[in-house]
Amino acid sequence: MLHKIRFVTDGITQKELNTLTFAAKELQRYLGEVSDEVFSIIPTSDYNPQENALYLGINLSDKILSVDDKSLDDAILIDTNRLTGLITGTNACSVLIAAYRFLKELGFAFLHPGKNGEYYPEVIESKKVYVCEKASYRHRGICIEGSVYQKYLTDIIDWIPKASMNGYFVQFQLPRVFFDRFYMGESPYRGKTKLSDDDIRSFVSLAEDEIEKRSLQYHGVGHGWTTQAFGIDGSSWSEHDEPEEEYRDVLAEINGKRRLWQGVPLNTNLCYSKAKARDRVTDNIVKYCKEHDNVTYLHFWLADGFNNNCECDNCREKRTSDYYVMMLNELDAKLEAEGLDTKIVFLVYVDLLWKPLYERFKNGKRFVLMFAPICRSYTTSFSMTHSGEMKPYELNKLDFPTDVADNLAYLKDWQKDFECDSFDFDYHFMWDHYYDFAQYHHAHVVYEDIKNLSQVGLNGFISCQIQRAFLPTSLNMNVLANTLWNKNLSFEEISDTILSTEFGDRYPLVQNYLEQLSEHDCAEAIRGEKAVATQEMVKNLTLSVEIIKDFEPVIKAEIFSAKNEQILWAWQKLEFHAKLYSAMLDVYIKIAKGEDVNDCDKVKDIAFKSEMRFKDEFDAMHFIDTFETRTIPKLCGRFEGV
Repeated sequence: MLHKIRFVTDGITQKELNTLTFAAKELQRYLGEVSDEVFSIIPTSDYNPQENALYLGINLSDKILSVDDKSLDDAILIDTNRLTGLITGTNACSVLIAAYRFLKELGFAFLHPGKNGEYYPEVIESKKVYVCEKASYRHRGICIEGSVYQKYLTDIIDWIPKASMNGYFVQFQLPRVFFDRFYMGESPYRGKTKLSDDDIRSFVSLAEDEIEKRSLQYHGVGHGWTTQAFGIDGSSWSEHDEPEEEYRDVLAEINGKRRLWQGVPLNTNLCYSKAKARDRVTDNIVKYCKEHDNVTYLHFWLADGFNNNCECDNCREKRTSDYYVMMLNELDAKLEAEGLDTKIVFLVYVDLLWKPLYERFKNGKRFVLMFAPICRSYTTSFSMTHSGEMKPYELNKLDFPTDVADNLAYLKDWQKDFECDSFDFDYHFMWDHYYDFAQYHHAHVVYEDIKNLSQVGLNGFISCQIQRAFLPTSLNMNVLANTLWNKNLSFEEISDTILSTEFGDRYPLVQNYLEQLSEHDCAEAIRGEKAVATQEMVKNLTLSVEIIKDFEPVIKAEIFSAKNEQILWAWQKLEFHAKLYSAMLDVYIKIAKGEDVNDCDKVKDIAFKSEMRFKDEFDAMHFIDTFETRTIPKLCGRFEGV
């Protein structure tokens, strides 16, 4: 039987047409995988509801739920029966999201990037599908972090609309640091590959093509604007030679000296009371916007780090956030003069948690507030109801809040005077998912945080995270994606759907196993909220070892009897996780007993040996770096960072 997939071309841009064409091809590809029938793609000028065809298009029905901005907000309508009917949305990306949702309603699943994350029904059930929904939040995306290889970058961009998300963020003008971590990583089991700047640019260009093909919201740059404006590379956290004398006067004066902060340009602020410093930065941003009109949201952040702002007499007259908003207003005027409508994302982060005393926006429509509570604890979530407290502002002597409610108090203070679009930029999958390595409590915190974003006045979430965060299961990342689309879903509904697809009928055993491990971990000790050297901690960690040992026969039995490759792979991932976690627990128990931990060679060896086998689900390089430079120093009281 011939099935027609039509997409409506009238009144749309070339970019929108490309996305609709891609959506039609995706339907043709996936439906063809599980059917012997023929699916033909046919463009058409308008929608004919009487024709026996599957129609794709933008705003083809007045039944689509209303949204604030059809170009930015996603709503979908699927009204089909026996592979005919209508798939539509408020914009091209929405239509693509709707196409994947239609496939999911037919039994497909896309649990993580790459072929191993795709689940197909045995047959297509010819049934009626009706979905009329809109996303709970405007901003639903992922930011590049960790160690990244090129193929996976395009894979995760491909996964984003499959997971009903709509944005991707490429940090820095040249994001070399993320690729170097993978290609130049210190693995004993594979070689190194030196990448040129042109190699990195080609990687980014390929990623941008994939973003545009899907009409995703493209976020760009972030840190690096400060010293970059004066020709000093700020595209990584590496140290750099001190700049020429001619540039010294624009660097922040700290402790009476103007120099790179701890030798790192990326972490170096400028003397923002000087008009020439502000002008060079804002002129550089305008130039970038003119040359990169594909960027939807341009992020303008100050230097990374903290307590590193200029202490000269002029800069002391205002808070750093005052000079920041001053620059944002100056940038807005320059963009307006150039006829550029690029949205500018500004950062509420570490020293900038304290809002300006004097400056306010002249054009709030230009800006998007990004709340980045990097110091917060993930023991509790945004569901906290008690009122938080703010500490006094004291230049370069700031003590940053870890309590969630305290962090939100700073956000609320900004919101009193800065009414604009906003989202949470958070770090659940940067380090903390390694602390609660079973990640079941972690999944609940992700869920509660996203569910409550609207209650704290935020319209979405961009996850600053390692890209390969699908170990031990795909649950946590799908909790992120599913709750961003529909905050009214229950955690249990998401968990049952994802884990049953991933592990088959025995998935409740996995739920119980992970929940037990999360209950007996030392995550709170790693966060500095509990003592590690206690008998209770030794008891809990020893119990975790026993829980893993008791579950290993279940894992082996399920690997032996798995009914398809995807379920087999899921149990094999869990087997690797159990082996790695057991080695980690051995180290934790030694610390809890007060014994010396001279090295973590066993943990590293297990991670490195399986790095390439599980490279799409687990970032071994980032895991090892976190374990050695954050986790162990935190437990031993030696960590001095944020």
